[in-house]
Amino acid sequence: MTKSLILLHPLFLGIALIIQVNLAQATTETTEKPAASALKDQVAPPASATPSQPEQLLGKLPELETTIGKYVEAWQKQDFKTMRGYESWEGGEELNETKYIQSFSGSFQIRTWKITKVEKNENGEYRVLVLISHNPPKEVAGMLPPGKTVNSTLIQWWKKQGDQFVHLLNAERKRLLQPSLPQPTPLLPIPPGST
Repeated sequence: MTKSLILLHPLFLGIALIIQVNLAQATTETTEKPAASALKDQVAPPASATPSQPEQLLGKLPELETTIGKYVEAWQKQDFKTMRGYESWEGGEELNETKYIQSFSGSFQIRTWKITKVEKNENGEYRVLVLISHNPPKEVAGMLPPGKTVNSTLIQWWKKQGDQFVHLLNAERKRLLQPSLPQPTPLLPIPPGST
């Protein structure tokens, strides 16, 4: 029994990733407020314990959002020549046209897209989240009905250079490959008499 679970682990991992993406979208769309009685026993953490949040700029930078739109639409059409024109090679080597095209999956097809978050970070960089609907990865495509699409969030980094915004491809790929530490969950108070 244990052997079969170990052998199927990658299969479940792929399914879990798809479910996790869909659940993450559902939880961002709906937020529940706790009952007032649950809030009265909680103490708010001091303001200094809360890390500073990046400035939210969705809808405030139409130039950036238009540029990202052109980039993603070129990606939908697999127009890599247009996409390459938006790239900045900061933080790594410049890829020639062939290597650039090979760095993308040929079977990956974006169906729909929507910018969901724009944050300004250090060095004048913008971290942008783009919700996309696309064909499933080939590892799990056989487990889904034909024609089924999945939703994912692209995390992209952009920067204004001169009078235009450029995509920080090398910096983005390095950041996405770095393991990130999970955010600590706040401790909830223990109700009296429950121990």
